[in-house]
Amino acid sequence: MERYIVEQTVNRVLVDEVIEYIADKVVELQRKELADTSMLDYYKSQLRETEKSLKNIMAAIEQGIFTPTTKDRLLELEAEKADLEANIQREEIARPTFSKEQIIFFLERFKGGDVNDREYQRQIIDTFVSQIWLYDDKTVITYNYSGEGNTVTLEAVEAAASEAEKKCSDQVTPSPPHLR
Repeated sequence: MERYIVEQTVNRVLVDEVIEYIADKVVELQRKELADTSMLDYYKSQLRETEKSLKNIMAAIEQGIFTPTTKDRLLELEAEKADLEANIQREEIARPTFSKEQIIFFLERFKGGDVNDREYQRQIIDTFVSQIWLYDDKTVITYNYSGEGNTVTLEAVEAAASEAEKKCSDQVTPSPPHLR
């Protein structure tokens, strides 16, 4: 079965037109993700608030108000500030971008592998395949992708398959015995 899935994936996904399409979509998705700075903006806003609170605590200490509660709050705010600064750094560097050429290079490295090689099968399935549904007369493969509507339900696949072919079996067959 793995060999069949890999063959279908290689023949349908790892072709030049599809690779080009995937690369274009990944570049487009990267552009959208880079434009979304909402988390970075949130962390920066929280950092400004934390720094303001720290200044207030320091002003209280300078006026001679120093209690165990003041000390605890100061330590809490300093830890919060360090966490926020780390989150800001992660947000700023966690967005690697790849050129269309790099994406094509990555995808093309899967071309020409041996479909009988178990490691090649594992790489293809892990990288590209999301779900597999087996029917009496066909196999439905869904592939990994991201974006709006990236979840395909079994009901949606069954409805589409039923509509397209009108001959999908509804008979349930017992599975073979588990051999130990």
